[in-house]
Amino acid sequence: MPDAKPPAWPEPHSLIGTWRRFGPVGPVYEIFGAGRSLLKGGPSMRVRVVESGEELDYPLADILDDPKERPTIGSSFESGLDEEGLTEEVTAAAAKSVIAEQIAAEMKRKNPPPSAGEGGPRSGSGEGSDVSGEGVPLSRLLRRHPLPQRGEGS
Repeated sequence: MPDAKPPAWPEPHSLIGTWRRFGPVGPVYEIFGAGRSLLKGGPSMRVRVVESGEELDYPLADILDDPKERPTIGSSFESGLDEEGLTEEVTAAAAKSVIAEQIAAEMKRKNPPPSAGEGGPRSGSGEGSDVSGEGVPLSRLLRRHPLPQRGEGS
């Protein structure tokens, strides 16, 4: 009987930049480099666990047993904002928008619009009718209309 060849393993470097999952339901990891030979004696690859950022050497044989995973582009909207350095700007704009809506709703509640045909100082789109918060410092809006903390209201 001719000598049987062991199953062909992929070239370890071809795995760099790919994503897998520890078992069928475990966390996703990215393979980003070659690792050291482990005590078990086999080759290993350097992997980064996406959830925790932990980096470790992981046996190549185990990697080949783990299911492949497609990477997610950005783990969350917030992380994308962080990467672009936009978190503070977007948060401030969102807060202004919420406060402006709250002010507009309160103004409508306290001063209902005049009936059809009635004129008045608040009719039309004159000065003072824009409550978008544009150009108003967030600190000034927050002094008069603090945002509810998470878990309050809603």
